[in-house]
Amino acid sequence: MVSLANRNHTIQLVYCGPFGSGKTTNLRRLAAWLPDRFRSRLLTVDSPVRRSAGDDSSTHCFDLLPIVIDTDLGRLKLRLLSVPGNLMYEPTRRLLLRGADGVVFVADGTLPAEDNQQSFAELRTSLRENGRAPDSMPLVIQLNKSDVSAQRTSVEQAQTLSGTRSDVAVIPSCAERGAGVAPTLLHLMRMVWPTALHEHESLASLGIDLPQLLSRLRQRLHVRDDEPQGGHTP
Repeated sequence: MVSLANRNHTIQLVYCGPFGSGKTTNLRRLAAWLPDRFRSRLLTVDSPVRRSAGDDSSTHCFDLLPIVIDTDLGRLKLRLLSVPGNLMYEPTRRLLLRGADGVVFVADGTLPAEDNQQSFAELRTSLRENGRAPDSMPLVIQLNKSDVSAQRTSVEQAQTLSGTRSDVAVIPSCAERGAGVAPTLLHLMRMVWPTALHEHESLASLGIDLPQLLSRLRQRLHVRDDEPQGGHTP
């Protein structure tokens, strides 16, 4: 999404996945890494459904984390949204996916592969119902909790989620410790930026290319340029 007013440009990235897979944990880690002068408030919008006492681990409506990158010619805002995994919030997921420029599917390594497959199928359905093409949406699969001994979904099984797509990377992670969180976001931006430039020509007015964008994003998140960023591709 691009707003021509005040030279502000917005790219929306949506984190989807099964209930409890670690979508909110990703955003919390990213928010914690932002330096104070670039720190944006992580906004949590709760639902009318009451949580159990002391339970703040899951998204009940959605979380929003803005990351702002200023250039001499304008401002780029990355809007990171984590959407609820509960089945009852399918209308909310569908609504938030409407303006997505890219998607992170956070698979849960502790769940059976079938559960992750069902959640991924629901994501594809929501995209289609929004008039979006699931097979051309910029997408990264993050296999969270991939470090646990009781892992029930392997990297190889996660790779099969995207079907015949050869452009979808699978990035193992442990979001609770921060492992794989920044590489997931950076890899998605590699996929999103060329598509966004094609669909929104005004983005070119920022005068920033992909290497410069990734470098500034790494600086925001204190990620070294030589830190491994890649994942597994089918």
